[in-house]
Amino acid sequence: MDAFFAAANDSYDGYIQNKEVLANWYALAYSESEKLYESIKTDCEKYHEILLNNPEYAEYKVWDRALGDSYDVWDGALGDYYNDWDDLYGDIYNDCSDMITDAPENVGYDVRSEEWDEMYDTRADSWEAMYDLRADAWESLYDARSDTWEELYDRR
Repeated sequence: MDAFFAAANDSYDGYIQNKEVLANWYALAYSESEKLYESIKTDCEKYHEILLNNPEYAEYKVWDRALGDSYDVWDGALGDYYNDWDDLYGDIYNDCSDMITDAPENVGYDVRSEEWDEMYDTRADSWEAMYDLRADAWESLYDARSDTWEELYDRR
């Protein structure tokens, strides 16, 4: 992202010449987020295994609290991460929109409009993919927590 904004230099021409860098950054943000969510899921799976296999967690109050605490951790982490990238995507949108709006006068409205539409669509597609990735991770974590809770409850 820093490379894109440094190369774009707050200009329309810089944006046009480097918009592929921005598209590549969106792809990188997605793949790194995918890795992050996968590592959170892996850690939660390990945590659930400990709860399921450790006799110390046989008491309802203990494992219920342990699962509640772990829920608070990953739910909070996913919420914070969502807020951060949502804010960042908003800032990117505003900065790129300004660069396109500030195009030289010899760049016609149609060209600006096409560039703006492309910028918007690229950002919107990436935002939606990130949102879906987060939603899938959240649902997977919630389902795993519910399954562990149910198994521990059934053992009572």
